[in-house]
Amino acid sequence: MSQAKAHISAPVAAARWRVRAGRCARMLLALWLVAAALFYGAVYLLPYPAAWRQPYPPGTCVVDSEGQTLVALVNPHDQWHFPVGSEQLSPWLKQAIVAVEDRRFYQHHGVDWQAVAAGMWQNAAGGAIRRGASTLTMQLQRLRDPRSRSWLSKLDQAIRAQQIELTMDKNAIVSEYLNRAPFGGNLVGAQAAALRYFGKPCSRLSLAQAALLAGLPQSPARLRPDRHPAAALARRHHVLECMVQCGMIDQAQMLEADREPLDAVWRNAPQMALEPGALPPLLDWAQRYRGFNVRLSLQSSLQNQCAAALRQACAALGRNVEGAVVLLDNSDGRVLAAAVNNAAQHAPRNWLAARRSTGSLLKPFIYGQAFANGLCGPQSIVQDAPQKWNDYAPGNFDQQFLGELTASEALAASRNLPALRLLASVGLEANVAFLRRCGLESLESGQRYGLSLAVGGAEATIMEIASAYAMLGRQGMGCRLIDVLRVNSAAPVYAAGGTRLLETQVARQVIAALSQPQRLEAICPTLGKRQFAWKTGTSSAQRDAWAAAFSLHYTLVVWMGIERGAGDAQLIGAYAAAPAALRLLDAIDRDMATFPLPREQAVLTAPPGRRAPALVCPTEGEVFVLVRSRPLAEQRITLEAQAAGPLWWFVDGQLLEKRERPGPLLLEPSPGDHQVTVVDELGHAASARFRVVSAPAEFTSSAQPFP
Repeated sequence: MSQAKAHISAPVAAARWRVRAGRCARMLLALWLVAAALFYGAVYLLPYPAAWRQPYPPGTCVVDSEGQTLVALVNPHDQWHFPVGSEQLSPWLKQAIVAVEDRRFYQHHGVDWQAVAAGMWQNAAGGAIRRGASTLTMQLQRLRDPRSRSWLSKLDQAIRAQQIELTMDKNAIVSEYLNRAPFGGNLVGAQAAALRYFGKPCSRLSLAQAALLAGLPQSPARLRPDRHPAAALARRHHVLECMVQCGMIDQAQMLEADREPLDAVWRNAPQMALEPGALPPLLDWAQRYRGFNVRLSLQSSLQNQCAAALRQACAALGRNVEGAVVLLDNSDGRVLAAAVNNAAQHAPRNWLAARRSTGSLLKPFIYGQAFANGLCGPQSIVQDAPQKWNDYAPGNFDQQFLGELTASEALAASRNLPALRLLASVGLEANVAFLRRCGLESLESGQRYGLSLAVGGAEATIMEIASAYAMLGRQGMGCRLIDVLRVNSAAPVYAAGGTRLLETQVARQVIAALSQPQRLEAICPTLGKRQFAWKTGTSSAQRDAWAAAFSLHYTLVVWMGIERGAGDAQLIGAYAAAPAALRLLDAIDRDMATFPLPREQAVLTAPPGRRAPALVCPTEGEVFVLVRSRPLAEQRITLEAQAAGPLWWFVDGQLLEKRERPGPLLLEPSPGDHQVTVVDELGHAASARFRVVSAPAEFTSSAQPFP
């Protein structure tokens, strides 16, 4: 009987087992369906916080027009972070990070369920966590929203990873991960790591370098190559093996990459070696565009060249003299160089934004308006004679009046009274409005300045002055200055063209007056064959010396000055700023192209019967020898010129004496190189350089060509 019962119960037990197994399977299926429904419900119903999509705060990288890094700054967290677009990330690096971190990246949709199942089985079998299942997308989510590791945070990362994959393609996910991942120290992102470790942008990484960087995010501190080279090399080899297993490279490529030496060292911040004066404007640009990658219109070579020339010119005048220089491309208004010189006792200051007294710099625009309005022409006679406007009784810089002059001569000689009369005729407000259109946007109303607008009553920045003179260099066509070509990956900020502000013929008439050959020869005799138009300015207290020079191709403006306090007798535009500006422009513009000037004014000469002064003594390059045994009073040098009327004699830029009539003048000698200049009452000048030596031995050695 018992045997029969056992025989009967076995099938019943099996059936019961099958029933129970079926129930368990259905329950598991139901639980899986519920879990899946809850998971995907969360994926589609939970909002993704907009704050997580915000880019990580970047550092600032300023590059020149050719892409060379000029200056770089850390982000607000003191981290080096320079995010770049997908096209600027090394293809090797993209492949390597996928191979080592998530080889099924292109097969899943944010969560690799196959890896999850395998990881759960291995972890359960081993009794400990031995294998993770984080995908690159989940790791990106953890970088966006860092939080402590737990099962709950893992679940949230999985949900958010699925949401990320619904809105981003795979390439964008890899790119953002590589831009956010840590690479050791205060390096965030592959671009910062490539620049710091290898001194090159991420786009130029070799296979071995890409494999090295791809291995760092797993443990940046432990694998940092400049501190733990052995661990970094072992990790690089592991990454290369993963790439072989994924079919991304072959065995030969792996062996070749393995043989590449480890060249990762901690390099300085990525920026060029610049002249000190070239740096303050760049730092201002960097602060203005903090958190962006900025491409400037500057050319590094010209930036350094201008900064060096300005520093030398200021140093020659004294250590308290500061300065600024701006170089523009006349074709489109691009700023090619912008540098400053700071006195030793001051903190670096960007003088490009400082508003300073303009001196006589605005006179060409007053004459341009007068020519355009038909109030006078280049050959019209104007009066350089005393005149009083209410309580305002101005004079000239030399305290003299020359009487009748042509308008061109008055402009070339920068006589004050003719300019003031023309300003009164054109109208203050009309002139201010015109100057604003030329680029002097910070000017206030005409009533604020009165007629002193023509002689330094107004203030402007060097950038504004450069913009206005570029209009003349463009023969009447205004332009907007372009200093920034591109911000991040936005469309280029570049627009040539402009509005015509002066008729071409009128602009050429002004240029003709400012480009008389004898004016250039008086300041820089060696540049006599160049056709540069230029104008100087000096503030009344001699705290500001200006020179604006332009050719067909370039406009260059130099300002030298003293920030506060008393002025300096050397700060005269014609003798402090003009030589520096003209020589620098000559060094930069090697093209001998000339302005197409009006025929009747191609060369302006002295009126009939009046010739420009000619130096008789000293002659160019003459050497004078001092005999030590004789008193200096017996060895004075004779200065003499052929000219008519009053003469002003200058030695090394300093007024020596004014003579009412031509005749010899005696100069007490001092050893060294000197320059003598004689100027007549019409502003025509002659100049010569000479040398004084103090012994026959020195005289013998000085028989070389005069510099």
